[in-house]
Amino acid sequence: MEMKYLESDKSQVRLTVNTMNPRNSTCNDFFLIANTEMWHVESFFFHGTHNLDFKVGNAQLDLEKNGLNTFLFCEDLQDELLSVITSAKAFIGGLGLHGKIPLFDPKVPEYM
Repeated sequence: MEMKYLESDKSQVRLTVNTMNPRNSTCNDFFLIANTEMWHVESFFFHGTHNLDFKVGNAQLDLEKNGLNTFLFCEDLQDELLSVITSAKAFIGGLGLHGKIPLFDPKVPEYM
């Protein structure tokens, strides 16, 4: 990963991300890119070079001192779907159908 300024006044920055060698065919690289003034989420399914351009705004001083914080999560499609289903189960009981449909029973699941 590389960061460079696009403008001489440092008002815009380009982040170049190289992705390669996925652990399987459904793996994607999921990035959370942030600093004290901004945040961005990006998911890359294909390997290669990817460019992300950001307007710096009020974050110029923070970028000069600290750069960008990057967090990488590598999951495949099965892990992603399981995570979404688990999160949905935590909230789906509160949709207000009052037990008319078993899945929508307004209660907290036992595992929670």
